Amino acid sequence: MHAVKKQAVFAKQHGLFRAASASNVVSNLLAVMLNLDHCSDNTSYDSLPQVSRVDYFISHSWSCPCWMKSLAFCHFLNFDLAIASSCMACLLAVLILFLHAGSFSGVAMQPQGLLYGCLLCWPVAVFLAVYLFAHIGARTTFWFDRICVNQIDETVKAQTLQAIPAFVAQSTQMLVLWDDTYFDRLWCQYELSVHAKTAASPLAMKLVPMWISLWTLSWISLYTMVNFLCLGQTSSQLDLESRRTLFTSMVDASFVPPFVYLLTAFPFSWFCIQKLKSHKLMLDQMAHFDLRNAKCSVESDRKIIEEQVLQLFDEALEPPLSVAFDESDMFEPLEHADSRFDLNENSNESVVLLDTLREIRHITSYPTSSEIIDQFNSYVKGPLRDSVVNSMGKEEFISFKLCVVVSFPWWFQGLISVLGCDAHADCETSAVYGGYQSVEVYMATNAVMRLFLGPFVNALSYPLMLRTNKLVGTLVSDTYVHLILGSFCSAMVAFLLDHLGLHLCGMLVVVVTKYSHV
Repeated sequence: MHAVKKQAVFAKQHGLFRAASASNVVSNLLAVMLNLDHCSDNTSYDSLPQVSRVDYFISHSWSCPCWMKSLAFCHFLNFDLAIASSCMACLLAVLILFLHAGSFSGVAMQPQGLLYGCLLCWPVAVFLAVYLFAHIGARTTFWFDRICVNQIDETVKAQTLQAIPAFVAQSTQMLVLWDDTYFDRLWCQYELSVHAKTAASPLAMKLVPMWISLWTLSWISLYTMVNFLCLGQTSSQLDLESRRTLFTSMVDASFVPPFVYLLTAFPFSWFCIQKLKSHKLMLDQMAHFDLRNAKCSVESDRKIIEEQVLQLFDEALEPPLSVAFDESDMFEPLEHADSRFDLNENSNESVVLLDTLREIRHITSYPTSSEIIDQFNSYVKGPLRDSVVNSMGKEEFISFKLCVVVSFPWWFQGLISVLGCDAHADCETSAVYGGYQSVEVYMATNAVMRLFLGPFVNALSYPLMLRTNKLVGTLVSDTYVHLILGSFCSAMVAFLLDHLGLHLCGMLVVVVTKYSHV
């Protein structure tokens, strides 16, 4: 820790600590992806402001494709804002349609193409635009190696790399852009361990996996296109003879052939397998981590990093703790006792000099270099791995919030069905077909089915199918067999959950239209 403080003072004196904006980071990643050489001059570096603190230190592996890191970075910055913007855009569209038509019954008379454009395409387009571009103009500051390190002056570059622990310590949080190679890279492990050593809380680390942005964009786009297949479809008249026939006709009207579930389950099962494997690989890499075996692109950097680790974890290089005793202070109240302890935070002197320590270490109780590296390894295997598990969960975990968001197109489609009265253009007709007593009761019941039961069951299917594929993976080891069995089991889960939703909707319709105490 004392070495980090010295590095921070040196970096401040020489103006080495620079801050980049979100736009700087994204544009630089895209430039690398397009093979545009920005290292020929120092314009970008010189234009960055000198700071004493940034909001996020970005830790990543250059083995990962830059376009994936750009999308993951956008997901981290813009995801919540994209959700709010999409919902607001949808509500705005509903308001405009209502004012234009004069009533909700009038909205149902509007062309289906207009409803789909306003209530499906518009909110999805807003979501994608905010998701990809909302970071432009944001004031959040970042430390990103390719921008914040002088790429021309080798002396300044070396000094900056030496001061990386200070940059990590003086960042409010660490943003980890994780891919399969991340926990196998020496520099990445070093940055994480410095953060673990200096951070006030494990919550100060934000870990964003590469798959999360691809998952979000792929499924929202796919579901948007699938929902266009429903354009112009109308609901059929239900059999109102009895409660049994009403329930049966309600379920049959929404029946989906089993092969459709298998087709949609196949790509999802493939994703599940990749997600489970990569997540397990990450945890295994950390559980068996050894600094001596970590990969380093430039082998000469290994000695530099090992030296930094020794300085960071070596207790012999910490300043001494001194306690001043005075007879007059023997009966001093306890609340004033802390003032007698001096941690020498501003002192530049350690217990012994580094050169002297190397000569006498073998006759002292201080740990050897090998033991210090083992302490570093223990940090990665223990507290650091635990903080990653707390942040991302285990391999079978997926955020339910994410599952809800990728189901947005189903919510928008449900809203079209509710406001469009199931494409009949006449809400009275739709109410009569369903046996409802009034249009108001019909629209309220339809809203519960289309905006709550259906989308909620759909969102619930993702974590269940992921856990199902995890179970299949414990039984079979072959990837192809896993994919086939996983797809079949995922299709069964989706089929059962979908029919659970249909039966709930059927019971709701029966209760509303033919209610009796019995």
